[in-house]
This record gives sequence, C-alpha cells and structure tokens, in this order.
Amino acid sequence: MTNNSSSESSSAQPLGFWSLKLRVGLALQAQSVAPGGHKEEVQFLAAVDLKGLMLGPYRSGEKIALTSGSEYNIQGFTGQYDFSFNAKVIQTFDKPFAYALLEYPDIVSARLVRRAMRMKTSFPARVAPAGQSEPVGVTLIDVSHCGAMVHSPVPLGAFGDVLNLALSIDFEGDFVNLSIPSAICHSRKSDHDDGTNVGLAFKPNSKDDKLMLYFLAQSSHGV
Repeated sequence: MTNNSSSESSSAQPLGFWSLKLRVGLALQAQSVAPGGHKEEVQFLAAVDLKGLMLGPYRSGEKIALTSGSEYNIQGFTGQYDFSFNAKVIQTFDKPFAYALLEYPDIVSARLVRRAMRMKTSFPARVAPAGQSEPVGVTLIDVSHCGAMVHSPVPLGAFGDVLNLALSIDFEGDFVNLSIPSAICHSRKSDHDDGTNVGLAFKPNSKDDKLMLYFLAQSSHGV
C-alpha cells in the first residue's frame, strides 16, 4: 500500500533525468517538433551509460516509427512525475531488435504529482477504450478516490487517452453501477504475465460519482 498525502500538483521544475528512475516498458509519447509532427507511442528500454536513451515500439513486432536525425518531444508519467524533454534521434536499428537511440537528456521538465492514498485491492471492472465498442475486462489492483491502477490483458491506449471505466459497487447491500471517464496516465507491461498495468486518473461527471469513489477507496482498506 502506498501512503501519500493528497494535495495539488506542483508546477513543472527542472529535474535530472536519472531521478525519474524509469522502468523498462514504461509507455511514452514521442512527437516530432517539426510542424505537423505526429505522435508515436513508444516504450523506454534503457539509458546507455548516461550517453543515450533506447526507445522501442510499444507493441512487440512493430518497427520503430522515429526517424534518424529528427528531434522529438518525449512525454510520460512515472506514477510520481509527469515529465517531458526534447531529444534528437542519433540512429535507429532493426537488429537484434527494433529501437531508436536518442541523445541523453541531462535535465527534464518534471511536475511532481502528489497522489492520494492508494489502497491495494482486487476488484473486477470493465474498460471501454476510445473507438472500441466491446469493453475489456480488467482488474483494479490499487485504487484511490482520484485514480486507480488496472491490470488489463491487452493495451488500453496511449498516454492521455480518455476511456470509460465501468464497475459495480456494493453500497450497504445495494449495487451501484458507475461509468467513470478516466485518462491514461501511464502504462507498462506486467511483471507477472503478458498483460499491461495501466494507471488511470478519474474524471467523474457528478458529485455522486465522486462520493462513490471515496467509498470504494475507503472500503478497499485492508484488502
């Protein structure tokens, strides 16, 4: 259980890249700084001797979409820091696996996000990713009144995508069905299986939904 006090997010500040302590498989967005540049979803692979970064395609088997010599704005969320930085692609590779080698960013722009108390849980739910009609069955593995981590058998989208999280809560003997708009804050491959752990920030539409999320977080205590 993570026990962080709830408060407003801080403003962005310069931070050493190494302080982010990125985990292998963390989903990132890379957008070309050139006018009209497209966003690409990538994953963090490694930092090479403080001289470069290895980024790979988020889905295995795909080619790296970044272009040698081009500069990109990289954005991501660690669960503690919302961060971004610019870096140029030094070279791309297809073997022994697909990846791009980028310049190492000594300093990044990072915003410390102070999270509410997170409770470990195991709670079934369904997620409807944007543009998909069929919901995906997921499991909440931790939850607070403002967000949750869900385990999904498949990727749910890219950083910043908004999806609907549907769940049924037993409130004093009556089941209350909730459908909560939620934004993807970060995602990474599970350490235990082929699934994905996805961090969500709740965007409830009503005061009643907010109250039910408080109830869910409190009722998960001790699970």
